[in-house]
Amino acid sequence: MEEITFSKYADFKTVMDAEIKGAVQGFVNIGYLLKVARDTNILQESGYKTVAEFAKAEYGLTKDVVSRYIRINDRFSKNGYSMELKIGYESYGIGKLQEMLALPDEINDVLTPELSKEQIIETRREYQEEQRITDMEVLMEEKDEVQQSLASTLEKAMFECLKAEVEIFKLVDTALNTAESIEERLNNLKTL
Repeated sequence: MEEITFSKYADFKTVMDAEIKGAVQGFVNIGYLLKVARDTNILQESGYKTVAEFAKAEYGLTKDVVSRYIRINDRFSKNGYSMELKIGYESYGIGKLQEMLALPDEINDVLTPELSKEQIIETRREYQEEQRITDMEVLMEEKDEVQQSLASTLEKAMFECLKAEVEIFKLVDTALNTAESIEERLNNLKTL
C-alpha cells in the first residue's frame, strides 16, 4: 500500500472524516449481519448453533462485542434493523456511539458530533448518577420548614409521604400524639 501524504489540513480532515464515517457504517452493517444470523436459519448449514458461537469461531468476536454490534444497529440504523445509518449519526465515531448506547434517545437527540468522546462519557455518567437518585431523596431535598424541624430521617420521610394525603396525615398524627406509650402508638396505627 502506498503512503499517502497531505499538504493541507483540510485535505487530511476530509479523508479522515470519510474513514470515520465508513468505520461507523461498518459497525452498523456488521450489527445487521449478526442480527440476520441470529434471526434466520442462515447458519443452519454452517454447523454453528448460535450467532455468538459463529462470531467467536470465525472472527474472534466475544459475546460482548457481538451484543455491542447488534445494539448499535438496533439504536442507530434506520428502523433499527437495516444497513442504513440513521440520519444525524453519520459524523459520530464508533467510540461515541458505544457510549451513547447507555443514554436514552431524548439525550442522544441533543448531543452533537462536535462533542468529544470524553464529554459524552461525562454526560453518560451524569445521567447514570441521576438515575440512582430515588424519589424519596428528591422529596428529602426539598426544603420545608416543618420537615426540617423533624428529628429523624424516618420522621422526615413520613412527613413527605403523608404531606400529600392530609386526611391520612391527620389520622397518623392523632394516633401517635394521643398515645402515652410506644405500644399504644403501635396499636393506634394498626387500627387506622
